[in-house]
Amino acid sequence: MPCGTGEWYEQHNAYWAYGPIVSRSLNVDYVLSSVSGFGMYRNWNDEHKDEAIIPDVYENLYLNKDNSKPYDFAFQPDLISICLGTNDLSDGDGKKERLPFNEEKYVSNYINFIKTVYKHAPNTRIALLNSPMVSGDRNVTLVRCLKKVIHAFENDIQHKTIALFEFQSMKPNGCGSHPDIADDKIMAAQLTPFFKKLLDEK
Repeated sequence: MPCGTGEWYEQHNAYWAYGPIVSRSLNVDYVLSSVSGFGMYRNWNDEHKDEAIIPDVYENLYLNKDNSKPYDFAFQPDLISICLGTNDLSDGDGKKERLPFNEEKYVSNYINFIKTVYKHAPNTRIALLNSPMVSGDRNVTLVRCLKKVIHAFENDIQHKTIALFEFQSMKPNGCGSHPDIADDKIMAAQLTPFFKKLLDEK
């Protein structure tokens, strides 16, 4: 459906997101855990006042606030990639109050989130991804934060070293400033050899 018609999700298809494209190209199984607009410590248009954030919902089956239905984490991935920061760094809709980006809170939440991930998948390899939708000074800030998160685990001998991947910045061509299928294919092409290398090292 054309942009601006129907519901926002009718122009989006997770099958054509970069992660599933990479998974198919490497012939590996995948689980996608994502909620539109959610971030690591705040969301696209919410300062974690009215809405949950990803760390709040990650352990719940439907990725919502309903913790009476926990996810069983039976699927044990060899590799987990985390790409959270686009919404934390966004300006929101420009109408709702938006505080300056809080680097300390972002890093702290990220570190605690990784500990949660390890609790459920102790043998996984984690890769942190920046965002092709974040560019310029914001990307410098994002990458600096990701490196701080990785640094916090430098003495962790229980788990494999956390990897960092940096997408090349792009101007998304899809609806609502999101990547379209062609953009996601470009992202997947960048990411595939990196993931293949990490999986080969296992």
